[in-house]
Amino acid sequence: MVRPGNGLAVRPPLSVAMTKLTVNRLANALDDLASRMDVDQFALASMIEDHEQGVDAFLTRRKPKFRGR
Repeated sequence: MVRPGNGLAVRPPLSVAMTKLTVNRLANALDDLASRMDVDQFALASMIEDHEQGVDAFLTRRKPKFRGR
């Protein structure tokens, strides 16, 4: 069984620090990319007919009739 931190103390400190920095930067980069993709997809989805249908159905309290357009 590998325990967290087990053996890190015997590793070169700069290598460990650089590896941690890389992992953290990569995680943040993926978060940033995902949030940009969400914004782009929302903008694209708001331009299709189904979006208008959904909003109108919500405001008039009826079931939407989506057509995939």
